[in-house]
Amino acid sequence: MSCTNRQCQVTYTRLPHHTITIVNPQTKHSRNHPSKKHPFGTLPKTTVHSGNSTMATIKDLPNELLIEILSSIPKTEKKTFWSLCLTSKLFRALAEPLLYHSYQFYYQYNSPSLSFITSVANRPELALHVRSVVIDGWQLKHYPKNPQLGTQTQALLRQAAERFRYPPAYINKWKGDLSNSVDDARFALMLLLTAKLEELSLIFPSYDIEIKDPWFLRLVDKALDDPVRIRFHEFRHLKTLKVAYSEFAHGGFLLTTFAPLFRLPALRTFEATKCFQPNDMPAYHWPEKSSSMESITFHQSQLSREALHALLRACKGIKHFNFGWTCMVPLSEEPQHIDYIALDSSLRTQQHSLETLSLSFADIRAEELWAFDPNVIGSLRSLRAFPNLKSITVPVNALLDFAANTSADPSIAARAQLANLLPSSLERLRFVNRIYRHVVRFQQLQGFADHALGLFPRFKHLEVCSSDVENEDWTLLRDRLREREVVLVVNA
Repeated sequence: MSCTNRQCQVTYTRLPHHTITIVNPQTKHSRNHPSKKHPFGTLPKTTVHSGNSTMATIKDLPNELLIEILSSIPKTEKKTFWSLCLTSKLFRALAEPLLYHSYQFYYQYNSPSLSFITSVANRPELALHVRSVVIDGWQLKHYPKNPQLGTQTQALLRQAAERFRYPPAYINKWKGDLSNSVDDARFALMLLLTAKLEELSLIFPSYDIEIKDPWFLRLVDKALDDPVRIRFHEFRHLKTLKVAYSEFAHGGFLLTTFAPLFRLPALRTFEATKCFQPNDMPAYHWPEKSSSMESITFHQSQLSREALHALLRACKGIKHFNFGWTCMVPLSEEPQHIDYIALDSSLRTQQHSLETLSLSFADIRAEELWAFDPNVIGSLRSLRAFPNLKSITVPVNALLDFAANTSADPSIAARAQLANLLPSSLERLRFVNRIYRHVVRFQQLQGFADHALGLFPRFKHLEVCSSDVENEDWTLLRDRLREREVVLVVNA
C-alpha cells in the first residue's frame, strides 16, 4: 500500500500471513518502553493484528514517530489539534499537549478566552501543558462581546481560585470579580494555574487602562510574601517576561508595577517596550540582590536615574543589558540630561557578571537631544574594571568625552580616554550615533589604534558612525587596524 501527498510518500509492504503485534508495555519492545518516560505522559495501550485481510494504518507507527509528525504542525493550528483530539484516545493523548502548548488572546479579534480558561480550571492537568501565553489588551476590565458567566461556570472558577488558599481578604474579592465576569480576574486565575509556563507576554491596550492594580500581580506579590499559607508554585519554569505598551498609544507603562515578578526564582529574561518610569521606585519593592535576572532589554523607554539604579541593584548578576532611550516628555518641556556618571555608578553593581552593554537612541528626537555634548553629564569611566565585558555599544560621548580631551598631544588624550576606560576582555566596540567633532574624536581613535591595541588581545571589531564618511582619515585608520586583524566599519 502506498500513501502519497505533496510532502511525503510512504509505502507499506504486507508480507503474506504476517501478524503485527504491539506487545505488553512491560517488555522491551513495548510502545511505552519503561526506561524511556514519555514526554506527554502515559499513552493508551494498543494492540493491532494485521493479516492478509487487514491493512496497516497510521496507528501502527511508533509513538515517537507520531509525535515527530504532530510536532511539525505549527502550534497555531488549533483546529487541527482539536480535530485530532476527537479522533481517538491515542491521538487525544498525543495532540492535547500541543493544543494547550500556547495561548494567545487578542482583544481586537475577540479570542475565545472563556473556553480556554474554563477548560484549564475544570481539568488542571491541561494547564500543565501550557508553555507560552500572550495577552494583547491586558488590564482591561471587560472585553467586548465576552459572554456573562453561567451559574455552573462561576462555581467552577471560584472553586479553582480556592485551591491556592489565599487569605479571606483576597479570596473573597477575587471570587467576587470572577463571578462578575471581570476578565482581569479570569486571566489571573488562568496564569496561576499554568505552573509550567515558560514565556509570558503582556501587551497594554491602545486606550485607557481600566485596571490600575491587576489581580495577577497582586496575587503573585501576596504569595511570595506568604509562602507557608498560600499554595503557590512560584512559576519555577517561567524564564522570559515580555511587557509592551501598545504601539498605537502615547506614553508607557510603569516599571515598578512589575516588581513582584522580578522576585520569581526562574525568571532570567526581561524585555520591555515603551517603559516610562520618571520617578523613584520604593526600595522595599526592589530588595538588593533579590532577582535572578540575567538579561534586561528596554526598547523606546525612559527611566529616571533613581529607577535605573534600583533595578540594577536588585539583580544578582546581569549578563546582558540593552537600553534604547526615547524621550517621552512633551516637546515644550526641558529635556532631561543623560547622566553617565550616575549610570556608571549603577552599572558597577553588575561589574563581575556583565558581558554585553548596549545603550542607544530609539528615535531621531532622542538622538538630537542627547547625542550632543552639552546634554550629557560625564562619561562611563568604570568599564575597565568589568572582567567579562565583551561587547560595548554606546553613544560617542559616553566614552569619547569631548570636554575631557584638552591635551595638546592627541595620543596622550586618547590613551587617557579609551585605554583607561575599556576592559581587556573587550571584543567589539560600536558607537551608535554620528561623530560630529571629527578632528578631536578621530584623533582619539587614531591614538588608541597606534598605542593601546596591545592591551586588548581579543579586540576584533570597531564600528563608528560619521558625518564625514568620505574623509581619508577613515581609510588610514582602517589600514592600521587591519594590520592588527581588527575590522573597522564606518556608517553614515
